[in-house]
Amino acid sequence: MSTDSMRRPSPAALAVPLVILAVWGLPRLLVAWLGIDGHWTPFLYQYAMGGLVFLIGLWVIRASGACDFSRPGDRRWFGVLVFGYLWYAGIHGLFTWLAVAVPFRGA
Repeated sequence: MSTDSMRRPSPAALAVPLVILAVWGLPRLLVAWLGIDGHWTPFLYQYAMGGLVFLIGLWVIRASGACDFSRPGDRRWFGVLVFGYLWYAGIHGLFTWLAVAVPFRGA
């Protein structure tokens, strides 16, 4: 078989096993690391899995040509998407930390 007739696998075909591994392995890793009752376990799981879906979505819009970095507006909105995800995760993390770290004196 010549090298001309051999095709390289698509990036999507390479990403599928990695996504399956992440979906299977990340919850087990987080529970082993932080415990099932850890305060940060659901937060890290939510933003890791959500981040995976978010990155796949960003890859799709780039691969489809819907976002072209040669256009200033597209660069701006791509940055807005990434900043928005990080901002929302940061605010959520801040309030999770405050809920755990700041004592509540009760009524």
